Amino acid sequence: MDPIARQFLPPKLIEIAQVIGLDAALKLSAAWPGIRLTVPKDIRADHPIALHLGIEAARKLASIYGGDTLVPPMCTRYHRARLNAQILQALETRSAADVAREYGIHQFSIYRLKAKADRQRQGTLL
Repeated sequence: MDPIARQFLPPKLIEIAQVIGLDAALKLSAAWPGIRLTVPKDIRADHPIALHLGIEAARKLASIYGGDTLVPPMCTRYHRARLNAQILQALETRSAADVAREYGIHQFSIYRLKAKADRQRQGTLL
């Protein structure tokens, strides 16, 4: 699991990811963000969970959580951290204006993000 996932994913989703994999856990969270979801004990290929995750991941989920009701977390902090990492990576080769246009955010938001990342990096050097 990557460092951003370990730091920003809610513990419940990390637990689920250990069963079905990170990609499938994120798909589950995206499909049912903060919504109660009853996992059937015996899951079929045409079940909505199987259609979103794939039958293999759905069966793994059912083997552990079958009969339970889950509320997959929304993972807002994770998605924000992932987006910020992508923006910072894009800034390594492109201007703030280009990156702002691509991501549809204000150029000053790019500057603030970069300054915050620089401050955090400076803190790790001390």
